[in-house]
Amino acid sequence: ELVGVEMSVVGTAPSLAIDQQTIAFEPIVRGWLPVATNVLLSNSGSGELVITDIALSFDSTPHISLPSPLPMPMRLHPGEDQVALEIQLDTAVLGQARATVVIESDDINGSPTTIDVAGEVVTCERGCDVANGEPSCGLGLCRVAQCEQGWHDANDYADDGCECSEDRNGNDVGGVCTQGADLGNVGDDCSDYTPRITREGTLHNQNDIDLYFVRADDASGFCDLTGDSFEARVTLVSGPPGMALCAVIRETGAGCGGYTDFFDPSFCGQDSYVYEGGWGDEEDREITAWVLWRDDQSLSCEPYTLEFSGAE
Repeated sequence: ELVGVEMSVVGTAPSLAIDQQTIAFEPIVRGWLPVATNVLLSNSGSGELVITDIALSFDSTPHISLPSPLPMPMRLHPGEDQVALEIQLDTAVLGQARATVVIESDDINGSPTTIDVAGEVVTCERGCDVANGEPSCGLGLCRVAQCEQGWHDANDYADDGCECSEDRNGNDVGGVCTQGADLGNVGDDCSDYTPRITREGTLHNQNDIDLYFVRADDASGFCDLTGDSFEARVTLVSGPPGMALCAVIRETGAGCGGYTDFFDPSFCGQDSYVYEGGWGDEEDREITAWVLWRDDQSLSCEPYTLEFSGAE
């Protein structure tokens, strides 16, 4: 007589799952804080998974470390929360970094699970490529240390480097008379001097000031009998927002100067400053003009244009 026996079999097939098989760290500057990433471990099989060891292979470079070792042995059950394994790239030594993380377990596949890790520790110059200048890497940030001749950094933003090309290849007009630009002479309709002089420039930093000095000639004689065309004027024709024109117009012989090196509404802020001559008089004038940034204004690469004139 045959007898039927009902049987059931319960088996286990633990399987170690990781969310990253390969890790590639971005190049990092030597001396910056280490960077790290987490690999999540879980049991995607059935039955308990036992992890017995997590270590770096013998041929791994010292740049790579496991800063927060997990307690061994570790037991993972299917459906449990994932466990984070931290892998870190240290920055003390320049050069390529490679490592293999080896995880020993009773995975049903029977072989260790590996994670390939790569990275590189680089110099400040390589890690912070500053266009037209040199970088600074203090405090873990890329900044502009200095710009090459003929360039300046207007926005204090390292990604675009020294983005502004300077006028006159960096031979900057200074903010005081001894370093400013003497543009010579303008004159009225009766003068032998040109009636207008135009000058373009840029300001290279928040405190940069450009000074210009011009003599305005009010010619006399028969020409003036029909009317005096003399008018000593300086005009900020164009410029970026936040840029200001400052000016003093004085009697001839006073020379360059007559102002200080900060924004003063008594001398600054108008688009144009003018001295209008009187009919029949000889009223030569001297113009000192400054171009500067108003307080708390953002710099830009946009140039300005000044015009000096001696005639209406």
